[in-house]
Amino acid sequence: MKMKRILSVLTAAAVAMQITAAVSAADTADAAGTVRAEVDYDRARVTVSGTTNGGGNVLIEVIKPSVTVDLGNGETEYTIPSDADPDTLPAEVQEKMLDHFEAVKSENGGFGTAYVSDGKPGVYTVRAKGGADSAPAAARFYLDTKANAAAMLETVNGYINGKNKTELGGAFSAAKDSYLIGAAHYDDSIRDGVAAGVISEGAAESMSELVKRVEKYSIIQRLRAAVTDAEAAALISGYAEELGISETDEYKYMLNATAAFKNELGKRVRSAVFETYAQFESAFKSAACLSGVHNATNYGEINGILNRAKKAGFLTDSAYFKQSSTKSVDTKLLGKDYADMDALEKAIKSFISSGNSNSGGTGGGSGSGGSSGGSGGTNVSIGTGAVKPNNQTAAAFSDVDESHWAYLSILSLKKAGSINGYADGTFKPDNNVTRSEFLKIALDAFGITDDGAKSTFADVSESDWCYKWIAAAQTNGIISGDEYGRFGGDTNITRQDVAKILYGILKFKSSTLPAEREYTGFADYADIADYAEEAVEALYRGGAINGTGDGRFMPKAYATRAETAKMVFSVLQKIGG
Repeated sequence: MKMKRILSVLTAAAVAMQITAAVSAADTADAAGTVRAEVDYDRARVTVSGTTNGGGNVLIEVIKPSVTVDLGNGETEYTIPSDADPDTLPAEVQEKMLDHFEAVKSENGGFGTAYVSDGKPGVYTVRAKGGADSAPAAARFYLDTKANAAAMLETVNGYINGKNKTELGGAFSAAKDSYLIGAAHYDDSIRDGVAAGVISEGAAESMSELVKRVEKYSIIQRLRAAVTDAEAAALISGYAEELGISETDEYKYMLNATAAFKNELGKRVRSAVFETYAQFESAFKSAACLSGVHNATNYGEINGILNRAKKAGFLTDSAYFKQSSTKSVDTKLLGKDYADMDALEKAIKSFISSGNSNSGGTGGGSGSGGSSGGSGGTNVSIGTGAVKPNNQTAAAFSDVDESHWAYLSILSLKKAGSINGYADGTFKPDNNVTRSEFLKIALDAFGITDDGAKSTFADVSESDWCYKWIAAAQTNGIISGDEYGRFGGDTNITRQDVAKILYGILKFKSSTLPAEREYTGFADYADIADYAEEAVEALYRGGAINGTGDGRFMPKAYATRAETAKMVFSVLQKIGG
C-alpha cells in the first residue's frame, strides 16, 4: 500500500481510545483538574470522566467538529474548525455549538458520565469545569465509523505481523493528528523505537489497545532520552497509568518516597537498556528495589522492599526469606548502594553466611492467621474488648521467649486466637504485616464482626481471603480508602496506619483511653500524616503507644509483627482492665 493510501485510511479511521491529557490553567489559583474521554464505536458513545475543582456539579461541554452553524442573524453561516480551541470561538458560536450537560461530582472531586454522539466523524473537544470559578479541563478525541476502524486495524496489523518497522512508523506519523491524538509524546524522532516496541507485542486486538501501546512506547522512548534524573522520575510519576505501573507495589511506594529516592530511581531507569515493555518493567522494579535499599531510613523498610522484590520475581531463591528473623540482615543492608540486583543478592548471602542472621524457618507469608473470634476460652469481648494476660496456658513460640519485650502481648493474643505463628512453630516478630493481615488481627482481638457487611473498595473482591474483615471495617467506619477508592491490603502497614485503625476501632466501640500523660509531640511530628495525627496523639496520651526510644515515632516505618501485637494488646488493656 502506498503512503498516500495509508494516509487516507488513517485519517478516516475510527479509534476507541482513552485520553488522559488535561489542558489546565497553571497560572490560575484554581487548577483545572483532569478530563478523559473513552470512545465506544459500536454504540457511538463517549464516556467522560476525570476530576475538577470548584463547587457544585460538573459542567460538561462537547464541541463538535466541522459543523456549519446558522447563527440566525442573517449573517454568513459559521463552520467550526475540527481543531478549534473552544475558548477562541465567537460567543454566539459557543452558545449554539456546545452540547451542554451536567455530571454529579463525587466527594473526592471525581466525576463520570456518558455522552452519546451523533456519530459525525472528526476531532471532538470535551471540557469540564466544577464551578463558575474553576478553570475548565479539556481533552480531545477522534470519532469515526466502526468500518473504518476495522480497516485501519487490519492495515496496521499487517505491518506488525510482517515486522515492517518502517511502514508501521510511517503509518503512525501519517495519523498523528487523527487517531494518535492521545499520543502526546509521539513524534517522528522516536518513530522507529515506538514501532519496534509495538511490534514486539504482536498484533493488536483493537484500535484502543493499539493507541495505548503507541503512547506507552512513546513515553518509554522519552525515558531513554531523558537528560536528567529528575526528568526521568517525573515521566514515571506523571505517566504511571500509561506505562502500566500505576497498580504496582513499587509505584505505590514511590508516591510517598523522598526526592532522593525518586531521583535515584530516575537515574537507574534512564541508565538501563530496554527496548520492550517487559525490559522496561524489569528495569523499573529493580531500580525501585535498589533505590529503596539505598534510601531507606529503618530496617523495617528494607524487609518490605525485599518482599516486594520477591513478589516482582527478583530474589526468588534468596536465603533471606528462610530466616527466622531478618532484622540483622536488614540493618546491614540499610543505606547501602548496590549496582544491580546480583550485587544485592551477593551482599545478602554474605551477611547470612557470616552469621549476621539466624537461619532456619519456613519462610513465606506473614502467618497472621487465627480464626475469627478465637476459640478455647478466649476473653475477647465486644463489651469490654479485653484480652487477659496469660502466660501459663498458652505455649510460647520458639523464637519469642520471656525476655522478648512483646512476649506477654504476643502470647495473650495467641491464646485469644487473634494471631497464629508459622508452621515451624516460630512467630517471626521482626517481619512486617500487610494492611489486610493487621486488620484481621485487630478486628479478631476486639471481637468485631459484621456478616452482612459489603466492601466497595476498587481493589477488594468477595473472593479475597480477607474480604469479611475489610468489609466489616469499611461498613462500620473503621477504615477508608485512598483517593482512588482502594484499600491497598497487600501493602505493608505503617506505624501511623496501625494507630489510625486502632483509633477507628475505639471510636466504633464508643471507647476512649484515659489521659495518662501529656502529649508534646514526637521529634518527627512533621512526618505524621494529617489523617493520623489525632490517632497518634490519643493513643500516646492514653499510654497505648510509645515512640522508638529516641523521641521519634517513625510514622511511615513499616510495623513489625511484634509491634502490632504490642499496640493491639496495649489498647485492649487500657479499655478492658
